[in-house]
Amino acid sequence: MIIFFNGPDDYRREEGKNRVIAEFIKKHSRFGVESFDLEYEEARALFMEFLRNESIFTEQRLAVLTNPLTVAEDEKVRTELQKIASRDGITALLSTSDDPPKTMDFLFGKTVLHRRFVYFKGPGWNEFIRSEAGKRGMQLEIGAIGLLAEVYLGNTWGLITELDKVSCLGGSIKKEALDSLGLEVLPDYWTTFSGLKSRTIAPRIMALERLFQLNEPPLKIFNILASQWKEKTKEMAEYDFAVKSGKMDYEEALLDLAIS
Repeated sequence: MIIFFNGPDDYRREEGKNRVIAEFIKKHSRFGVESFDLEYEEARALFMEFLRNESIFTEQRLAVLTNPLTVAEDEKVRTELQKIASRDGITALLSTSDDPPKTMDFLFGKTVLHRRFVYFKGPGWNEFIRSEAGKRGMQLEIGAIGLLAEVYLGNTWGLITELDKVSCLGGSIKKEALDSLGLEVLPDYWTTFSGLKSRTIAPRIMALERLFQLNEPPLKIFNILASQWKEKTKEMAEYDFAVKSGKMDYEEALLDLAIS
């Protein structure tokens, strides 16, 4: 079985992935779950070994695949991945922001459980904000919902981070309370920010230059990017360590990330 999650809403896609993993562990066993970052050759080899071998702990196994579209030109791995769609005992969970290339169009097949996570808009976005606030013990008044909806449109991770931050206020929250925290709408801010995650260099450089022009602190840019770009968690941790060990500063780390 293949479960394929894709789309730009990283937060809800990650939430959906974690829910699948939790449900699998509850129904079967945590010993059957393994993760593989297919961007790396070593991980691909381990994934192929995972497919060949059987577990002595559980009959059902779950392979959680990061950067799955990087095997688009790796025919051997791609072919074995495709076979999982009709294979008993193994489930492959793929999550990515991008649409698959033609060589992996089997991910849209009838035997694949596919769900696309796009950003909420309009009433659906407002209701999502209301629901997430409720989970954190807050009741947002209409004006507060409207401000959050405008500020964080197209940035679910940013919204969740903001709700976590203001949850200490509790109770009923008005727009004025958010204004006092300095929450405001910046023109095209999150559209610009999303450019940092582009697959090509030019848009990443342009987005970074624009954010610097807005006088955004490099540390703030780095931390927001690290919270959103889950596919780059390992790389962001390495950059963070390099900064904290004095090898570079956050501005240099962002530039290096943008041109890499």
